[in-house]
Amino acid sequence: MGCGNTSAIIYMISFQFLFAIIIINLFVAVILEGYEDSSRLEEANLSDFYLDLFRKKWSKYDHNATSLIKTHDLLKFVASIDLPFKVNSLYVTCMKMYLPVL
Repeated sequence: MGCGNTSAIIYMISFQFLFAIIIINLFVAVILEGYEDSSRLEEANLSDFYLDLFRKKWSKYDHNATSLIKTHDLLKFVASIDLPFKVNSLYVTCMKMYLPVL
């Protein structure tokens, strides 16, 4: 009684079905991306050894434990730390690390 014809019902059901599939896929994509980011952090190879080494070398430039070091000491600090990843050329890696500082 004025509720439309059968093509409107078919359109409504197919629209809701396709919309539900898109929304479910978006949720799954967000969950998988979060899992990928967290697994990438676990593979970062930052062990307690490297963190302790970082703290010791940082304390050499930050005597008062203010979490701040001077800009001219920053370049010396970055050059003194050991990198927890393999590099082909230490010079290229240092230049990439210095670029945002300059």
